[in-house]
Amino acid sequence: EVLATHPAGVRRRFRRILAERGVEVTTGVSVRAAEDGALVFEGRDGSEAAAAFDEVVWCAGAAAPDFLARNTEFACAKDGGFIRVSATYESVSHPGVFAVGDCAENVDHPRPRAGVFAVRAGPPLLRNVIAALRGLPLTPHVPQTHFLSLISAGDRYAVLSRGPFSLEGAYLWHLKDYIDRAWMRKYTDLPDMPE
Repeated sequence: EVLATHPAGVRRRFRRILAERGVEVTTGVSVRAAEDGALVFEGRDGSEAAAAFDEVVWCAGAAAPDFLARNTEFACAKDGGFIRVSATYESVSHPGVFAVGDCAENVDHPRPRAGVFAVRAGPPLLRNVIAALRGLPLTPHVPQTHFLSLISAGDRYAVLSRGPFSLEGAYLWHLKDYIDRAWMRKYTDLPDMPE
């Protein structure tokens, strides 16, 4: 499903936008091979089919680096290989090891994969790492349940999603662009360091 973690209204909007732009969406299959100008698919029933293409956008979802599940003793999620952490962001299998973001799965408060959760986990993670170093008790953190997504649809057009609510339009792309550029300025326009 396109944007499976988003509400039905957002999925409908994107299916319509993609259809209006002549984008063919294929779901529920595995890509067996990418050949010159064609993808070879295997369906759930084992049948094979091929599709010619001009351009491919291959959306495979989030996954932790392979080595975490393959080469470490961390308790990792079976789906995606993420380090399993508690509400304190501490590994459920290795006390004193902390993880957030693209390598972690919070077993106490599962949430969809979205950058907002990694960003918001920063301050409680810092507090808990400091507490662990000082031998103090860790403090659980409960991440928010709803979050705002502004998803670019190309051509300076975007779809907004928050909980069950969705909107679309060019003005939302401009809002997304403003927010994204303001965020990136925090990491590019740095103050001069004293010598």
